[in-house]
Amino acid sequence: MQDIQPNNPLEELSQLTGGLAHEIRNPLSTLRVNLQLLAEDLDELDGGNDHVRRSLTRVRTMQNEVSRLREILDDFIRFVGQHKLSLEIRDINRIIEELVEFYEPQAARKKVRLMTRLHEGPLAAPVDADLIKQALLNLFLNAQQAMPEGGDLMVRTQPVGECVRIDVADTGVGIPPEHLEQVFHAYFSTKKNGTGLGLAMTRRIVGEHGGRILVESQPGEGTQFSILLPMDASVRECRET
Repeated sequence: MQDIQPNNPLEELSQLTGGLAHEIRNPLSTLRVNLQLLAEDLDELDGGNDHVRRSLTRVRTMQNEVSRLREILDDFIRFVGQHKLSLEIRDINRIIEELVEFYEPQAARKKVRLMTRLHEGPLAAPVDADLIKQALLNLFLNAQQAMPEGGDLMVRTQPVGECVRIDVADTGVGIPPEHLEQVFHAYFSTKKNGTGLGLAMTRRIVGEHGGRILVESQPGEGTQFSILLPMDASVRECRET
């Protein structure tokens, strides 16, 4: 006779909500495709007809909302997903260079000047490179949203004791002091179109690596997020200095 132990309730809830989110994806995709076809049909009919134009405007609004729902759903699936770390000794500077190369075209479109000031020597650490890129990309996108008219985004690295420090600093609108403690909470966002999951996901990824993430901000001047990652699995805690 097998001794079947009950599953962790939190794990069951994560699996249930993740599965539900995947199920929602299919009808949402169908809705998106049909709205696109409807918009194309209305666009062809538009010959100065005010009724058709109003209908097309409403369809465009629904398309935007469906796209937003898809973005929220994708973030949610990534957030509740079970991360199985695939750790390898990697140069953090190289990971950042790869991410910067990927993100630069989007930064240019959004008038974000992306700059790096990386430590001269390699900064090797045991990390899951894909997850670290996701964590940093979330910070890049958060900075981009904080600079709707464009601005500067600086990425710096340096060794701090037995850890690697990565600073991501922007010249955006900043975060009010009363919100600083909430920015890593799921679904909290100070931005109109934010899903509120990006920073929570970044904190989770950093924590799974045994690291820390810090934030400091001045309203009207900008925000800096700092990630500290251990350079060795034996490091018990990363300190700021």
